[in-house]
Amino acid sequence: MQAGQTLIGTSGKQVALFPLDICNITQLSGSSSLSHCCGHPFDCVGRSASYPIYAPCDCHLIYSDNSGNTRGYQSDNEVEFASGVGYICFSFTHDNAPPSKTSFKQGELIGHTGTAGMVTGDHSHIDQAVGQNKTLVSYGVTCAFGNLCYALQDSTAPQNIWYINDTQIVNTQGLTFKTYEGGSSSVLNWIVPEETRPLNKEEMQNNAKCFYGYMNIMYGMTLNAVCGILGNAQSESTINPNRWQGDDPWHQPPDSWGFGLVQWTPYTKIVEWLQQLGVWESDYIGYGNAECQRLKWELDNNEQWISTASYPMSFQEYWESTRDAGDLAIIFLANYERPFDPNQPIRATQAREWYEFLKDWTPVLPGSGDQPKPKKKKGMPLYMMLSWY
Repeated sequence: MQAGQTLIGTSGKQVALFPLDICNITQLSGSSSLSHCCGHPFDCVGRSASYPIYAPCDCHLIYSDNSGNTRGYQSDNEVEFASGVGYICFSFTHDNAPPSKTSFKQGELIGHTGTAGMVTGDHSHIDQAVGQNKTLVSYGVTCAFGNLCYALQDSTAPQNIWYINDTQIVNTQGLTFKTYEGGSSSVLNWIVPEETRPLNKEEMQNNAKCFYGYMNIMYGMTLNAVCGILGNAQSESTINPNRWQGDDPWHQPPDSWGFGLVQWTPYTKIVEWLQQLGVWESDYIGYGNAECQRLKWELDNNEQWISTASYPMSFQEYWESTRDAGDLAIIFLANYERPFDPNQPIRATQAREWYEFLKDWTPVLPGSGDQPKPKKKKGMPLYMMLSWY
């Protein structure tokens, strides 16, 4: 599954999805499988250390212990799983910093691979069972490591539970997983219209989640700092990465145009950046992540941010701040945006509203989604085409 993905089956029930966006199984269960001699757990690695794991369905915590930081969950409702319909339970072990939350929606970040406990490398030890209240139990068998073997009660083979939709297959150790056909699937992704326009409330909320997910997971920006930027981006672009200043820039002097989430001015700053990343006019959805990357580049290269006497905070301090989101919106306005009219308290109000909207939401990375076909912008002046290509 992908970050933020949901899948509702033809029955109207959620579909149990493989909990990573990559299936690279390094060990299955069996009598000679070290600590996997009982039940049907398996080890899965990601593309890097501390790789994200997503909730395979709406679920809640039913079990936890400190032995490898094991966390066990049960589906909130019956789901469609690969061999039937009903409640399922599942567990993840080795997360170095397991989540404090106890309830998750399908597609939300639920944990990471890790090295907590007895491991030989970064991975997640995953187990699964059909039914309710299936917690970790001792099978009364001594494993190769000399410890008692524990697994979920009534543990079942992974291919009996997980559908493999939208997961990259690297190594299944010979298992054959099913792909669910039909149903209604969605992945959290940027909403980026091909033509410049303001976004409506629901579209802004979607993009606010994308911005928070990318900036927090990829770069560690705090929710408060994220909302400070969102309060400004709402006024600048309605959080639309493809927004031109005024929506009809063709009659203005070129250097006065602003473009993008925070209306970079002159527009060439961000247009040339999108060109360098290879997304300009070929991947509109890609503008969102690319513009997040631009903000991180500006932090790393001491660009754009100028600390003022009224707000002597560095960009790094802003990035890590847990101050009130409204205060941070005004600081971002003064030190980064620097508009002609600095008296815009509405941006602080908007930032606090974004904080209330996002504070109980677990961030996920924006997924891949459907990419629009390349398309030239209508009415592009010839001198612009010559300067951009």
